[in-house]
Amino acid sequence: MVHRQTIQARNFDSVLHPALPGKPARLNIRLKATLFAKDPTASASTSPGVFTFTHRVVHDMSARTAGLVLDGSGRPWRCCTWLEAEFNAFKIEFKRVVERAWNDQLILVPPDGSEPGEEISDATYREFINAPNIPAHVRCGLEIALVPNAPGTSPHALIEVARLEPSSGHQFRSFMMLMTNEDVEVSHAADHTGHIHSQVTAAHEVGHWLGRPVSMTTPGRFLDHIDFARCAAADPQYQPNDDCEYGWTLTRRKALMGLGSLVTDYEAKPWLTRARRHTRVLFGWDVVHRVDFLRTVRVSERQRRLVAAATRH
Repeated sequence: MVHRQTIQARNFDSVLHPALPGKPARLNIRLKATLFAKDPTASASTSPGVFTFTHRVVHDMSARTAGLVLDGSGRPWRCCTWLEAEFNAFKIEFKRVVERAWNDQLILVPPDGSEPGEEISDATYREFINAPNIPAHVRCGLEIALVPNAPGTSPHALIEVARLEPSSGHQFRSFMMLMTNEDVEVSHAADHTGHIHSQVTAAHEVGHWLGRPVSMTTPGRFLDHIDFARCAAADPQYQPNDDCEYGWTLTRRKALMGLGSLVTDYEAKPWLTRARRHTRVLFGWDVVHRVDFLRTVRVSERQRRLVAAATRH
């Protein structure tokens, strides 16, 4: 049986729903995020190593103010105050596009116990069988829960959002704590080989929040770019956010935590970690993309035996 159905932690919450007849098991990560409508006139309060969250919306155009906001590279951009209706619409779109980018890609396949060290009970394995002819599996999803900046809400992510005026043409260097109204749109970027990658920046930046269950000020709290570790090891003098972090190979650059939109084994880490905690099955999980699932994964002998036993009863 599943050890824990719900887990709440400092990085994100998760719920594992066992399979039902005709309905696959699902492991949902729930990230509680607070979005702040950045006040562009307060941007001067931001200094290196210190980030101050501001929030201001106005009800009509006459109350709008403008100012310069520094992006992640320290470059100033002209921004204006959010209208309340605009910011409400942005929050709806933010939730929609981030969830769409992460959902319906990632599938975890539990071990069938045929390899040494892959210990899983029959009762637990059954939790991932929803049909006799479909391999045992769990579909992984991300839910964004937008919570207000208020006592008792305990958000996992704090994100300030600037409203660019005029548009930067996706040239504003966003980061996980500061995004813009452009970041819910698909942007296109060329890598050093000239290959064009498409990505929704908001989905990429939210990925950084799917890190370790420690304080936001703890080093190593956030999920790094896909090849951060390799980049840092190869060149101790490299600068953070250098191109090498976003993927050493074309396949790696296509990843959501690279330059693209593909959820890979790397992005699966938060779900793998939680699958182990939910089930106490520590080894043998496989990561499969939805497109490859039925083509590459076979119904195991253990599943055939369990289904046959259930049919006899």
